[in-house]
Amino acid sequence: MANIFTPILAVTGGKKDLKLTVRVAHIWFIRDKENSDEIIFMNMILVDEKRGWIHAAVRKYLVPTIQKMVEEGGTYKLENVMIG
Repeated sequence: MANIFTPILAVTGGKKDLKLTVRVAHIWFIRDKENSDEIIFMNMILVDEKRGWIHAAVRKYLVPTIQKMVEEGGTYKLENVMIG
């Protein structure tokens, strides 16, 4: 079965189980005001080959895992993506 990837421009809210191929254009963190060592969210701008882009937010409990897996400028194939 062929891998069919969805262009970002075709993505709408409420979609589940999407497959995307993206480059991480930018990563930044939202830190706790009281404790600057604590990351609340990891944010990324993801861009595809058709120049579509989307903002992705990683919640606090997943930041340590995702932070080890991605780097700014890297290209990734994502599966089982859910758009809220």
